[in-house]
Amino acid sequence: RAVEADILAAREQLKQIEQSVLLTVIQAYVDVVRDAESLRIREENVGVLRRQLEEAQARFEVGEITRTDVAQSEARLSAAQALLAQSQALLAISRSNYAAVVGQNPGTLQPPPALPGVPTSVDEAFVVGQDENPALRAAQLNERASRSRVAQAKSDLRPSVTAQVRYTAGGETVIPFDRRDLDQTVAASVIVTQPIYAGGVRRSRIRQQQQVANADLVAIEGQRREVLRTVSQGWNQLLAARASIGANEEQVRAARIAAEGVREEASVGLRTTLDVLNAELELRNAQLAVAQSRRDDYVAQANLLAAMGRLEAGRLAPGVERYDPAVNFQRVRGKGAVPWEPLVQAADTLLAPAPKPS
Repeated sequence: RAVEADILAAREQLKQIEQSVLLTVIQAYVDVVRDAESLRIREENVGVLRRQLEEAQARFEVGEITRTDVAQSEARLSAAQALLAQSQALLAISRSNYAAVVGQNPGTLQPPPALPGVPTSVDEAFVVGQDENPALRAAQLNERASRSRVAQAKSDLRPSVTAQVRYTAGGETVIPFDRRDLDQTVAASVIVTQPIYAGGVRRSRIRQQQQVANADLVAIEGQRREVLRTVSQGWNQLLAARASIGANEEQVRAARIAAEGVREEASVGLRTTLDVLNAELELRNAQLAVAQSRRDDYVAQANLLAAMGRLEAGRLAPGVERYDPAVNFQRVRGKGAVPWEPLVQAADTLLAPAPKPS
């Protein structure tokens, strides 16, 4: 029973690794999508500022604006070109991170699909997390294994029974051979062994295993609190990201209207060149904020699902072939077995404590 609990705990650890890999892939994917969108915004900004500089130079030549206005446009264009180069570098880094995680370079990535199973309330997330989080389930199984090892240590104090049957046949052989001419003997014995004195070694082993079981029991509560913390953190990050998306999209809408209005007012002399440049800057910053908040929202959903224990390939891509540890276990468990092994297993667990629900 201890080894079976170890196997089940290892399966939960496998789920943890699976979730970690999927979370890393999701982050790499949305980072590329975000940085590609940021690069597009930067390129558009450079194009707008270049046209703005051309217009400023033309108006300066006819005396409508001063040299200061032209210099302001040149400065903003140079700054935008520097930010464009930085965005290109960030996109290259994100693409390399993607290749390192996925194993191939990203092509033209589509917007990420909706993640299934995202809870609608924090209470639902808490309930699922306490039932399905693999780290918590692994801790519970470790405690079950340690309790079985306590019973194993206690068995050293109990009597052991050995039953033996021996058949021998011997003597002078003659031709023709007749088994009845042999001396045949059948001997049976039953030996009961009871430890009397071991200097406290056996009881010290029992106390050692009991302390291990107590530590594993405390670890369950610690892991349960960690699940509550990560679920709460993921939920609040998700709420913040969704609120940011709405606010930033509204900011983009208002900034676009403001930028168009400032350009129209500048054409009739009601606004300065600096006003136009500032309006464009606010619009691009708002667009970049939307791209970042969408990335944060998706990652927050993935983090919340991982904290709940539901960021699994079977849920994200049901048609993908998956490794089933139970199938592999059934394939290898019978190797080297003997016909009477089920009887031995039944006898071995006859006096063992029944596993308690975790």
